[in-house]
Amino acid sequence: MAKITSLILVALFGATLTFAKPLPHFGTGNRDAFINSTFTPALFMQALVADSIQHPEIVFSQALVESGYFKSKLFRLGHNCMGMHRAEKRQTTAIGLCLKHARYRTWVDQVRDIKLWQDYFLKGKQLTQAQYLNKLRKYAADPNYLVKVRKHLAESTAVLREGCL
Repeated sequence: MAKITSLILVALFGATLTFAKPLPHFGTGNRDAFINSTFTPALFMQALVADSIQHPEIVFSQALVESGYFKSKLFRLGHNCMGMHRAEKRQTTAIGLCLKHARYRTWVDQVRDIKLWQDYFLKGKQLTQAQYLNKLRKYAADPNYLVKVRKHLAESTAVLREGCL
């Protein structure tokens, strides 16, 4: 009986993820390819660029750090590769909570939320890479966060060049 209940719960959870419709897109461009695709780091980078995310190479580095190369439980279950908490004061694409963090319908919705976060906190200012990294210093609780992010910058820049040329 417990085995059957477990199978039903797994089936229902899988159906929820499979049939959840993506939220409307806030930017421009053809999103169907992203929404209907399987996640890859290259597609993630392309989505960052397509949504005009400031310093996509830094954001990509953050995602590598936060999600353990896109393998964390939070990313697998909640489509959250940035460790973002659910926003309370700004617009968000999050649909709920997962492991006490924001949960998204798709990884593309997470990219949209990164854009909303940047629009809210950067207030439309275009920052240099150094200014953006300095802003992250205040954002992160981990005192070694910037060291970790910088460690992946060369790799992230290579993905940016390869995937977006």
